Amino acid sequence: MAGSRRERGDGSLFLRANAKGGETWIGFWRVDGRGLMRSVGPKRSKAQPGGLTQPQAEAPEVPRALTRTRGDDPGQAPSRP
Repeated sequence: MAGSRRERGDGSLFLRANAKGGETWIGFWRVDGRGLMRSVGPKRSKAQPGGLTQPQAEAPEVPRALTRTRGDDPGQAPSRP
């Protein structure tokens, strides 16, 4: 693996096949002791040239942006109907 690795405890990144036959980057990290798993975006390929490369999916700002845009508040319990 070329380049630098993420710091220990910064989470993990893996690929998951989607229904259309492509692959999606999935990120997992912890915020205030709570595990969060989010779709980061499609993997770049010939069929999906607008997708993300691994370094783009691993960018440090990705977890913060996904948590913020999803409206998650790690300090608050989920509401139940």
